[in-house]
Amino acid sequence: GGWSQARFARNRQIQIDQFFKKISDKIDEFDLNRIDIILLGGPGLAKKEFLETLDSKLEQKTRLIENITFSTSSSDLSTRIISRLYQYRRNYAISLLEKFEKLVKNGLTETENSIIYKALSRGAVDTLIISANYYTQSISEHEEIMHMIEIAENTSTTIEFIVNPTLLAKINPYNSVIALLRFKLK
Repeated sequence: GGWSQARFARNRQIQIDQFFKKISDKIDEFDLNRIDIILLGGPGLAKKEFLETLDSKLEQKTRLIENITFSTSSSDLSTRIISRLYQYRRNYAISLLEKFEKLVKNGLTETENSIIYKALSRGAVDTLIISANYYTQSISEHEEIMHMIEIAENTSTTIEFIVNPTLLAKINPYNSVIALLRFKLK
C-alpha cells in the first residue's frame, strides 16, 4: 500500500490538467473578438505550461508577467500589470502608425479634419487616430473633433488615442487627428 512517488506525480499532473481545462473552458466563454490581450502571471512554470494548452488565437493574445509570487504586493503587481499594458498599447500604436505610413502611398489615409469629417459621414473611416492631448486652435475645432468622435462611435470606426510622446510627435502635425480609410474618397 501507500503512495508511490510516480503515482503521486501522475495524480498531481491530472489535477493540474483538470485545473488548466477549467480555466481554458472559462476563457472560451468570452468573445475573443473583443479581447485584445490576456495577461498571465504567477509563480513557477505553470503559466508557461498553461500557455501551451491554449489554442493559437488565445496564445497570440497572451502576454506573460514574470516574477510574480504569492508574496508580491498589490502595488507591485499593479505596477507590473500597468507596465505590461503600456508596452502592449505602445506596440499597437506603433503598428497603427506604420500602417498609416503604408496606406498613405495608396491614398487610403486622410489628415485634414474637414475631409475626415466627411469620410466619417460616408462610413469610409476604418480607424480614427487621435492625439490623447489633442490641441485645437478654436472652440469650433474642438467641437469638430468631438463630433468626429461621436460619429465614429456610431459607426464601425475604431477610435484609438495615442499617448506616447514620441508617437504624438508624429501625429500632432496633422491637427492631432488622422484617419485610416476603408476605401478612397472620390
